[in-house]
Amino acid sequence: MANRIELLPLMEIEQGFFSLPLEDAQGENRQQLQSNAREIRAWIKSLSPGELREFRLQKFRALTLMQLDNRHHFGAWLQSFNDEEDPSFKMKIYTDANRAIARNFGIPLTEITPTLERYAEGSNLSVKAPKDKMPTDVSGKFEIVNEVELGTHPVDLLRIVFDPSYSYKARFEAIRKLDHMENDAEIERDPILAKKREDYIKFTQILNEHVWMTGRKIGDVSEVYFLSKHDPGNYFECTAVEIREMSFIEADELSKQLPPDQKLVEASRRRFQVQTGPQIGRIVDIYISNRLKTSVDRRVKSERKNNGEGPHNSNRDAIGARIVANTKDGLDLFIDHLQFVAKKIGSDIKIHDINDSINGGDFDGSNPGSSKDVQMIKFLVRIANIELEVQAFDSIGFANASFKRGPSHPEYSWNRLFYSGWFDRNFPPSIFKYEPLILYERLIRHERELIEGKRTQDKTIINEQPTPLKPPRYLGRLLTTVIAALGHTRRYLGH
Repeated sequence: MANRIELLPLMEIEQGFFSLPLEDAQGENRQQLQSNAREIRAWIKSLSPGELREFRLQKFRALTLMQLDNRHHFGAWLQSFNDEEDPSFKMKIYTDANRAIARNFGIPLTEITPTLERYAEGSNLSVKAPKDKMPTDVSGKFEIVNEVELGTHPVDLLRIVFDPSYSYKARFEAIRKLDHMENDAEIERDPILAKKREDYIKFTQILNEHVWMTGRKIGDVSEVYFLSKHDPGNYFECTAVEIREMSFIEADELSKQLPPDQKLVEASRRRFQVQTGPQIGRIVDIYISNRLKTSVDRRVKSERKNNGEGPHNSNRDAIGARIVANTKDGLDLFIDHLQFVAKKIGSDIKIHDINDSINGGDFDGSNPGSSKDVQMIKFLVRIANIELEVQAFDSIGFANASFKRGPSHPEYSWNRLFYSGWFDRNFPPSIFKYEPLILYERLIRHERELIEGKRTQDKTIINEQPTPLKPPRYLGRLLTTVIAALGHTRRYLGH
């Protein structure tokens, strides 16, 4: 993780492009700005011809959105924009910008305001989600600057980016928010994702009509709980799971009495009956939850997987299901039952990209930060022309994935954000003032304290060394995104 800090000067130089009011500077401040300008000129000279053309194009588009001839006229522009006695200038800026956004993204002009507000809130949520899981002694440094958090229109965010009276942190956050808003716009209009949602509805219908036992109304949920016991001396590994049927009130009373090494988790139980083979007639319990990603989830995942390059190459597992059975053979019977159902409805079934760590071997996770100690069967299944990702656990593997040191999901959530570079890109250490490794270890330690009910002195378990990052194309990550809401700015020239 420490190596990523070396990438930050490049980002800072790019960001500095929008903060050189040389005509207004005096003395030492002017000397510093001139020094920055030399660095920026040197950086621009290092660009390839294609990157340089893209740089100039995005610079032109950013200025055009604000109706500026060049960046040195920003002071006069801001004065006119803030002139309360003559609001016509501001209204014209907004009106023309809205028309451009509507045209480039295919959004009805009457829906521009609520659409931008939705994208802005999605950006806020993706930043607040990790902050809200942090202990209070570190979360404060990741608060969003008020003006950026409340900003919903690209012109308002660009105004912050260009205005040197705003802090470095505020201008970075404004650029970050524009980037998130553009990605959300692309994801919302992704026809593949729309089809995935339809596919999941069809898959649910297949389960309801042909897999689950009848006798209960669709949507009825059995109040079932996993009561797991863990070994604090052995990485908090699960030693046993008991299935309890009880009411919410009973579960609440039990949870108050549990020692730290026991955990209670509610599950939604469904059942199917084996139709073929030596165990024909057996009734098998299955605990299922869907994994349909929101636009925010998908954007965060695309940033992690695509090195900040945008919301592409993340369609295959946009939908999925998490399956838990009481025993390992219950999982095998469920997979066999899917094959039986496919034949029944006249469909081929294909199960591929299987990763099985339940029956021996390490888990070969494709996401940075994955633990090799996860116990599950992960595969893609295609049935009735519907493809989705399935994660299947037995009850002990599920308890370990929830609470064991190393593979537990709370730890994995931080691992993938740090190891993929997502955290560095969205919270650069030089801007937010923290040491990445120290923060990472503090966050993992906090998760263990919450799970184990005590302050743990154990050394943080680091699952693997982070994969060396390719230098992110900050030309696309920052400069390109200052006009994010204008259009599809990720069509790089020369590529």
